[in-house]
Amino acid sequence: MAVEGEEQELRDAIRRLESTVASLEARLARLESAGAPRAVEALSLI
Repeated sequence: MAVEGEEQELRDAIRRLESTVASLEARLARLESAGAPRAVEALSLI
């Protein structure tokens, strides 16, 4: 039972990370299309 709970927590964490990555990729695409090279460079260092 404990293993199933931990497994679900890991799945949830992975889902949140994937969502965060998608959000950051979208933000980066908006910055690139807006022609903000310094901001894009700063984000690429993260």
